[in-house]
Amino acid sequence: MSDKQANEKHDKEQNQTAQEPSLFEEKKAGGGKWKTRLFLFALISVIGLIFWPKGQINGEGLVQAERFARIGLTSSGILKELLHKKGDVVQKGELLVRFENPELSRKLEEQKLSLEILNHDKTRLEKQVAFLTKDKDRKNILFENGVIGCLQFEKASLDFEQAEEELAMRAKEIESMEGEIRFLKEKLDALELKAPFDGILLSDPGITVGNLLKEGDFVLEFADPKSFFLEILIPEKQVEKVRPGSAVKARFRAFSWKTYSGEVTKVGPRTTEEVEKVFNVKYVIPCEIKLDELPVGAKYGMRAWVKISGRRSNNPKPQPSVQKSESDSLQRFINPKILETKIQKGKSNDSSGK
Repeated sequence: MSDKQANEKHDKEQNQTAQEPSLFEEKKAGGGKWKTRLFLFALISVIGLIFWPKGQINGEGLVQAERFARIGLTSSGILKELLHKKGDVVQKGELLVRFENPELSRKLEEQKLSLEILNHDKTRLEKQVAFLTKDKDRKNILFENGVIGCLQFEKASLDFEQAEEELAMRAKEIESMEGEIRFLKEKLDALELKAPFDGILLSDPGITVGNLLKEGDFVLEFADPKSFFLEILIPEKQVEKVRPGSAVKARFRAFSWKTYSGEVTKVGPRTTEEVEKVFNVKYVIPCEIKLDELPVGAKYGMRAWVKISGRRSNNPKPQPSVQKSESDSLQRFINPKILETKIQKGKSNDSSGK
């Protein structure tokens, strides 16, 4: 019985020793799968880095207008009439808002009355000068004939010169008065704000009729929808990737179902600061983008996701004829005999043609 137990114990030990390599092999097989996955991941990453488009810039663009006007008052005035509201489409020269300034109107009327008085006085002086001119000429003849004395002739000449000087001074006063009247009229005309071009009204004055605005106060904004473009702020570190003509893809937040194509038309000439957070300033350069088409109903200030590729959409084709002529001229400069051989060939062709 003890031998049998000893044999069973020996068999169990052999089985355990036989099973240990199998467990080690399973672990080894699991490690091989992990290495295979790691290799595949590295291979995919390398392929992605090779074929991933380089030089792309992603950002958010803002719809701006090339023809844009921010209109303010050049002189203080009281809002008298508001003819249009935000969103209205108006034509060039159409009246938008009308202000009034009673003080300017009063000054203008006073200057007009003063100008009228000066004109009457000028007319009187002109008649006086005309009379004194004839009187001086008449007394000159009498003086030459010895009818009157020198004193009477000199007095007539003095009266004529004084009247003539007074007339010249009055003409200068009238000229100055007319300039002041024109200035007052321009200030009053500026209180009538008109559309500078065909476009759409982007804002209202934000005040009611009867309110007073001071000189320089903002009144309204005006833009031409036909001149809309996208503007994106590019970090200055990436500006070397962008050139005029770089291809652009844009997708508007309001029209996310469609992608619009275009190109970069202008890169800003200067760097500006953009504050992201407190004590975090980013330096950016504005970049203008012209799309082939804009969404129907696009509004000023709309935002779009923009992707700019590093390649140029319109590469100018080389002109072989120009390059050939340049190379020929260079060869002639280096080796003048080439020119002589060409001249001889031309002469031989002419003789054969004859």
